[in-house]
Amino acid sequence: MGGAMSRNKGKRGEREIITLLQPLVDQVYEANELDAPVLKRNTLQSDGGGFDIVGLDWIALEVKYHETFQVEKWWEQCMRQAGPGQMPVLVYRRNGMRTWLVRMLGFVGEPSCGHTVPVSVRWEDFLLWFRTRLAKELKNEW
Repeated sequence: MGGAMSRNKGKRGEREIITLLQPLVDQVYEANELDAPVLKRNTLQSDGGGFDIVGLDWIALEVKYHETFQVEKWWEQCMRQAGPGQMPVLVYRRNGMRTWLVRMLGFVGEPSCGHTVPVSVRWEDFLLWFRTRLAKELKNEW
């Protein structure tokens, strides 16, 4: 029974993230006079692997809604599942927490000699980044 309850909690988490991100996707696409893609749960993920939310080719969103944190393990999974040219993003929270946390890649250093490292950001900061990145993706500026 624990496995089914855990899967259901995971599905709820994925649906919640879609509910939070879809309005931003809609706004940015509408501002660019384009039809917005629909974010969906990746229902094939358990069969063939892959990340949790599909609909945007440039981002691999993995969602974890668990009782105990295993952020390093989840991050490794997220990195493995991101395809070439996709930004791996792990969105997670503990059962009972109100806000989501995000782990993603950040750039450190000078443009000519810097590198990317995993960083943890607040949900609100991620949303600002997501909106900006989405707009730049539409204009092929990224």
